[in-house]
Amino acid sequence: MYVIGVDGGGSKTEAASTLINGKLVKRHTSGSININAVGFEEAKRNLLEALEAVKLEGKAKVCVIGAAGLENERNRELIMNALKEDYAEKVILTSDAKIAYKATPRGEGEKMILICGTGSIAYMEVNGKPLRAGGWGYLLGDEGSGFWIARKAISKILRGYDEGKQPTNLALKIMGKLNADKPQKIVEKVYGGMGIVEIAKIAEDVAKAFEEGDEEASEIMMEAAWELARLIKILIKRSGVNKCEVYCSGGVFKTSSKLIDAIRGYVESEYPNVKICKCSYRGVAGAILMAIEEAGLKVNEEVIRNIEGWANA
Repeated sequence: MYVIGVDGGGSKTEAASTLINGKLVKRHTSGSININAVGFEEAKRNLLEALEAVKLEGKAKVCVIGAAGLENERNRELIMNALKEDYAEKVILTSDAKIAYKATPRGEGEKMILICGTGSIAYMEVNGKPLRAGGWGYLLGDEGSGFWIARKAISKILRGYDEGKQPTNLALKIMGKLNADKPQKIVEKVYGGMGIVEIAKIAEDVAKAFEEGDEEASEIMMEAAWELARLIKILIKRSGVNKCEVYCSGGVFKTSSKLIDAIRGYVESEYPNVKICKCSYRGVAGAILMAIEEAGLKVNEEVIRNIEGWANA
């Protein structure tokens, strides 16, 4: 008997299959399965690639798929139809925030997950009730996210050009990454078919420059930190909790530890009992934990130990 877990972030998807005791058998990484970001056909192709790579003999007992965009009922229908019951006796579709939350440890107080990858969202559960802030997508929200950071950086380049300024170090880095020798080339690339995920990758350059002390990058990243801290504060106020551990997860946090420090400064000065931490476990571990529970098995110390053996991020 085995289970499958899938963590579909904005830029990549990680799938794993484990025995019912959490011992890893196979793991595979593919592209995004967020339909809102890459479209249905690409999302379907990436998901089926991941599932094919981790399936074992026979169907899995349970397959839990957590991905951005699956709050949308139409997206859930599309994904469920694409699977055609080929991979598991039972398939559960949920959000990437929920499986990331499941993967985090729980201390003395409540816990929260803050995701900052291509998109951004804060999520927690209080007395079994889910609470979320953000995660409304690149057009309507996702403040502080990788896409948001990238868009801010590109806008600064274009504004500088309007004002007749010489390109900054950050501008030159981004233009080099895009193979664009002038601002007009950036516009051509962005409007000429660059995907959301590809644009969001520019945030890596901004985050690295922030780590190196670049003034322009610092301005963007500190604003991102403020926006992400706002999501945390919203959930603290809505939940009414007075003690909480917030786990930061996602690709932008992997690039910049200073971003976590900045968020900590914005939050802990106002809420001293809220601790900001880096998430140490892969989101796919949360999907596996949910799958094991849905299979009717108790998550005991052996299961936790087995998962900890492979799930460290």
